[in-house]
Amino acid sequence: MNSFRGFSLLELLITLAIIAIVVCFAIPDLSGALQSNAGEIEVNNLARSMHYARSAAISSGRMVTVCRSKNGDTCGGEWQQGILVFTDTNADHVFNAEDQTLRYIQTIDPVGTLSMSSFPNRQYLQFTPMGSTNQQSGNFTWCPPGNDKELARQLIFTHTGRTRFARDGDGDGVREGANGNALNCD
Repeated sequence: MNSFRGFSLLELLITLAIIAIVVCFAIPDLSGALQSNAGEIEVNNLARSMHYARSAAISSGRMVTVCRSKNGDTCGGEWQQGILVFTDTNADHVFNAEDQTLRYIQTIDPVGTLSMSSFPNRQYLQFTPMGSTNQQSGNFTWCPPGNDKELARQLIFTHTGRTRFARDGDGDGVREGANGNALNCD
């Protein structure tokens, strides 16, 4: 006589509860990874825009400006909202009728904040036909919504027009910025 025995409702519920607990511990916290990825994307978009602007200034023989733009038609807003690259015919860092849009990157749903710190204190960056900045050096720092300094990113630029990314030189999990100190989002 073959007797087939199934699971009782209690055994099935206990099995499902154990599986749910194992899955909760097996899947890592994805919010940190998603925030880190958002920061990488933001800083990489900015680096590509700066490289493009530098190249365009050299090839066109004209001043090219990079500015924050929330609409692609004017400079303004926050850096994390969008980045506008344009030929700046009269070098006034204002998008005028005679200027030409070269690139506009709009962030649809910005995560975190992106800020610029430069010498001199300007919220735009200009590249000369020689490929250098218009006497500017500084950095862009991205901070995640929770200001976790381990997720912070920084793009450093020099007056020669070169860029580099902040790195964790001492192995503590926090990148060191242009000044050699750990990035801070406070």
